[in-house]
Amino acid sequence: MMFKNPCAYRKVFLSISAVLVVVSILSMAIFGFNLGIDFTSGTTFEIEHMPEGFAYDGALEADVMAIVTGAKADASVQVQAIGADGVFIKASELTNEETELVVDGLLAYFNGEEVSLDATDATAVVEEVATDVVEEAATDAVVEGEEVEEVKGLVKAAISIDKVSATTSARLIGDTFLAVLIAIVLMLVYISIRFDFKSGVCAVIALAHDVILMFGFYSLFQLTMNTSFVAAVLTIIGYSINATIIVFDRVRENNRMLGKKATGAVKANNAITTSYTRTLYSSLTTLFTIGALFVLGVSSIQEFALPIIVGIVCGAYSSLFVAPTIWAWWKDSSK
Repeated sequence: MMFKNPCAYRKVFLSISAVLVVVSILSMAIFGFNLGIDFTSGTTFEIEHMPEGFAYDGALEADVMAIVTGAKADASVQVQAIGADGVFIKASELTNEETELVVDGLLAYFNGEEVSLDATDATAVVEEVATDVVEEAATDAVVEGEEVEEVKGLVKAAISIDKVSATTSARLIGDTFLAVLIAIVLMLVYISIRFDFKSGVCAVIALAHDVILMFGFYSLFQLTMNTSFVAAVLTIIGYSINATIIVFDRVRENNRMLGKKATGAVKANNAITTSYTRTLYSSLTTLFTIGALFVLGVSSIQEFALPIIVGIVCGAYSSLFVAPTIWAWWKDSSK
């Protein structure tokens, strides 16, 4: 009965949303966010081409993360594949000595040696790697001293190192919120032109509802927030507004068919019930796919999949039970 006449249970649906929004805002105010390396200063390592025999998978990802945390125990680490045979590593800010240990550990790992992050042993490993490279490259020349140091430099040059400053991170945070704000404003303008101003405002309320709940979820459970989360938020904004537009398209059809005598609640109820199955099935099929990626994917894929899952659930709920019910209440109360 609740789903056949959702506007009659508007207070129930909106109360659930209100509670979740309040909890999300309180969590953000009290706990803040667990910002990832993308939003804080840090150190990055890039290996454009791994040696033959290495392929990016969960085991390699775990090994690389262990090398970084071996150099700095409390370091936050993100590892992701680049290209066909590359790997990109993002870590919280490391000292020069810790950076050297990570480089030495990576060289040892990809050279098939046992990884040791003791400074003395690590230096010996680099000497060994450099010597191997020299032996392979040289024909009949004897390479010693400064030439070995030069080869060591060439070996380390294969691992590109970069530092991310706090200033850059702060600008990234500002750009993130600006991108979300611009997207929401453009949605308001588009829907106001396509349908009417009330529909536009209600759609934006639903979008704000989804975004706040996604941010609140990450704040409450202190999940790492990075650029994958930003991409997921923008993706969900598009997904959610698409579902909301479908409902309001049904409302517009009902305006023509039912005429002015029908109440906003009647029109909204009809729109929700006729688009309910479509929204449910499309959300479930998307969830199955994203859920499989979350379960089977490596951490970089999981970081993108998790907020998508949360956003799809929130978006389906808001497009059916938040935006149209608020529109119906506003329409009937303004008569």
